Amino acid sequence: MVHIRERVPRASRADVLRRLLALAGNQQVLLPHQVIEELERFRGASGRRDELAAWARRCERVGASFHPRLELVKGVLRAAPSLIDADAEFEEADPYVLALALERAEIGDRVVVVTNDVRDRPTKMSLSTACGLLGVASVPCLPHLARSEIYSDGRTA
Repeated sequence: MVHIRERVPRASRADVLRRLLALAGNQQVLLPHQVIEELERFRGASGRRDELAAWARRCERVGASFHPRLELVKGVLRAAPSLIDADAEFEEADPYVLALALERAEIGDRVVVVTNDVRDRPTKMSLSTACGLLGVASVPCLPHLARSEIYSDGRTA
């Protein structure tokens, strides 16, 4: 989601977020509550109103925010312990994102995790790699938006 702030021009952002909210209302876009908390922390750190945090809160109101089962979160962390930064000062959303994807796959939903976290570091595994380890498809944000016909910067399809 943060990639929207960085790569989608301000003039297009409101429409992109409106269209994503419509998908959330149809339960085609889901997020764990921890994503909302991460976006709120960014808002608090910057001291400004953040459109992504506001969007996430609206997703919560339309019923697209979930709390994945704790045993699935623990299973994600057993399979990919370096998915979280051991020195982080706050709870990270990544294991919850992946646990929610696994939970939805269990009930037969077709699941794709949208993430730009694709670079592994020596002490931190990317969300994309963790998805691969656990058999969950992942795709970066802009190609997903282009494929969904929500937004295209002309370079992604």
